[in-house]
Amino acid sequence: MFQKIVFIFVLLCTACNYRHDKTATSLSTPEISLENLSFATISEGILKTRCIDCHSAGRSAAHIPFETREDLIESPLELVIPGNPEESGLMIAITRTDRNRMPPPDSGMPSLTAEEINVIRQWILEGAK
Repeated sequence: MFQKIVFIFVLLCTACNYRHDKTATSLSTPEISLENLSFATISEGILKTRCIDCHSAGRSAAHIPFETREDLIESPLELVIPGNPEESGLMIAITRTDRNRMPPPDSGMPSLTAEEINVIRQWILEGAK
């Protein structure tokens, strides 16, 4: 299990070596209710504003796409394990505080906020629908 987690982080960190212009992108995300969470909620409220710059077709981390729910659920990297946020690779990556966190420190993007992390955690816990 440990080797798998290390592999996920190395892969994510090397893949997302994309620098963002801090002044060109608004980093504010809309407030998201913890009621009726869905992939659409997560995608619109967090992934499209914070992750998609790297994790979409034609981008530096395109091999780890975040464009559809299936991209996350069916990933061989176990990015999202419905009902199990603590072992989901996405949660592990976004809650790290070292240089292997997502987004990577050298990307110019700040870590996700506690609220954003809590929303993703709750979505996964509720089955990642």
